[in-house]
Parts: sequence; structure tokens; C-alpha cells
Amino acid sequence: MTRRRKAPLPLAPGVRSVPVTTRQLTTVDPMHPAWSKGSAELSVKQIAGAGGGIVRLIPPPEATDAQVNALKAELLGLGCAAVKVVPRAAGVAVVARPEAPLAALPSLIEVALDLAAKARSQQPDRLRALVEQSILRGEA
Repeated sequence: MTRRRKAPLPLAPGVRSVPVTTRQLTTVDPMHPAWSKGSAELSVKQIAGAGGGIVRLIPPPEATDAQVNALKAELLGLGCAAVKVVPRAAGVAVVARPEAPLAALPSLIEVALDLAAKARSQQPDRLRALVEQSILRGEA
């Protein structure tokens, strides 16, 4: 479907403006009274206005799919050209996971002696004795 445009208006040499009629865009945010049950009917009529506009619905996280679909159907029934629903923000959903117990870690002495045993040295016995003395003195 093509729209008819009005003739361009000359503003200055080389500059033209083409007026275009547009539809009203209305946004219904999560705090809007249309989401509450008591004032929904009045609010929906105010949103739809004269009809023919486009409505963007931003439902609150606690709104159900049934509420969103009912409001959308009501707005379309009142003459809105289109109703777009923005995906809801994720609500707070925390799943508690049990923490896995930490595996027993080796002590400092065990780690140091293991490293001394794996080290390539000409005198491995002397290296082990040196590591043990350092640990006992508290230098490591």
C-alpha cells in the first residue's frame, strides 16, 4: 500500500520539505495505571485516544501473559492500528545451589616437600633437609 505524499514545500533554493502525516505512538510503561485492575477500563480508553495510533506495551515483570494479551486485545478492539509488546524484564529468580565442599588442600609442608622431591638436583637429600629446616624455622 503506497501513501500519498503532499507536494514538497520550497523553503529556500535547493531546500525542500515534505510534510508527512504520522500515527501517534503511545508507550504504556510498567508503572501505568492500565496494569492495575481497578483503573484499567478508564486508562485503556485514554491510551487508545481517537484510535489509529500505535501502542507499545512494556509490561511489569509481575504481569501474566493473560493480562498482557487481554490489554492488547482491548486496545486493538478500540481501534489502535498496532500494539507491540516489549519482552518483560526478567523478574528476580534466584535458584539456590548447594555449594560443593572444597577438596582438602595439602599443607604447606606437604607442598614444599613434594616440590623438593620433584626438583632435579645433584644432592636431593641435602635439598630436602634444607627445605625441612626452613619450614621448621618458619621461613617458608
